[in-house]
Amino acid sequence: MDVKWYPKACRPANGSFKSKIVLAAQSPDSQLAGPSSLHSAKLEKSTSKDPVGEKQEENAEHAFDGLMAIAYAVDVIEKEEENQQKLKKRRLEDAARKREKRALESKAEKRRRLAKNKASGQKRRAMESEEERRYRLDRDAERKKNRRCNETEEEGLIRREKSLGHRRKYLANQSPDAAKARRAREAARRREGLAKETKEQADIRREKNAIRRREALKNETPEQAAIRREKDAMRRRKYLRNETDEEKKARLARDAKRKKKARREAADDSDEYVPPADFASRLMAHRMSSRK
Repeated sequence: MDVKWYPKACRPANGSFKSKIVLAAQSPDSQLAGPSSLHSAKLEKSTSKDPVGEKQEENAEHAFDGLMAIAYAVDVIEKEEENQQKLKKRRLEDAARKREKRALESKAEKRRRLAKNKASGQKRRAMESEEERRYRLDRDAERKKNRRCNETEEEGLIRREKSLGHRRKYLANQSPDAAKARRAREAARRREGLAKETKEQADIRREKNAIRRREALKNETPEQAAIRREKDAMRRRKYLRNETDEEKKARLARDAKRKKKARREAADDSDEYVPPADFASRLMAHRMSSRK
């Protein structure tokens, strides 16, 4: 087969298929044999914009960052717990050393220490805010509750005896105005508690008060009984002097009910028992005679 060669001036134009074959055979560049260079550039751009390999690498990096954040948070929590344990241990050691030091101090040193603590406490409480005050009271209440839950019966008796001694000393050294204000506060607190309590709580409170009163009456001396009766009489006179009309009506109704109950119990205990039918007939006869 004869191959027909074209002269250089008569070769096909560069845009034709034959020209591309010839150029591809002449140059080692393979881009000219396949798609056009513009299409190749677009393909590279589209593949480089969101390749599968780069996506996998980004996901792996995000997962690694998440694991590193979790590990860092765990390390921080463990460090905090370790610091809390160290702080608790150091506080226990400081408290033990302080107790040993207080056991060896003299009375004068103890007085100076208590006076210094009292002054610093008053100064600190005067400068604290309302939020700090509430936090301090809640913390003290929680600490007291935990201490009472873990104490033995003997420690509870000692604590109550010390509390009574402190209160007696506090009340003995109180001025008349301060005592009056304290009694007013206690009365207001008691009224608020009585207004909020339920029927079951009221029954329990009355039962406890009755038991406590019976025990006190059983163990009191004649001098204490005389003082108690005098106090009760003074309290009753003061109450009757300041009571309102509603309170007076309620008191008279209570007294009448109490007297009726006492008469009924006395009639049941007596030998001259009157049956209810006879009593009703006598009452009706008495009413008819009084009307005449």
